[in-house]
Amino acid sequence: MNKYWYKNAVIYSLDVETFKDSNGDGTGDFKGLKNALPYLSSLGVTCLWLLPIFDTPNRDNGYDVKDYYKIDPRLGDLGHLAQLIDAAEEVGIRIIIDLAVNHTSIEHPWFQKSREDKNSKYRDYYIWVDEKPEDP
Repeated sequence: MNKYWYKNAVIYSLDVETFKDSNGDGTGDFKGLKNALPYLSSLGVTCLWLLPIFDTPNRDNGYDVKDYYKIDPRLGDLGHLAQLIDAAEEVGIRIIIDLAVNHTSIEHPWFQKSREDKNSKYRDYYIWVDEKPEDP
């Protein structure tokens, strides 16, 4: 395997939820993306960069991650993601994901614990202010 594969890669960034809907519910999903892989490959795409795919209340377009161990259920589940990765490999496409570790949802356990106690070990994961800004 070439460790510098990315130097000649054709990387296509996409938001799964807006790309291709497989079941007609109005939201793109892993199954829809999987079905589009031959087309993307025919365009010369060699790598897909997926915008956030983790469980989210979706107040910040998926960047407000609620749980890094779960997939946004609108997109599918871990099994669907695994199928997508396998199918992508078959057509010569790599998958990378946007891992937004500097954002969490207010529903994320770290945020909840940081909010409960000013001495919480999670408190420094966030920036806190005592006074509301003039122009919030």
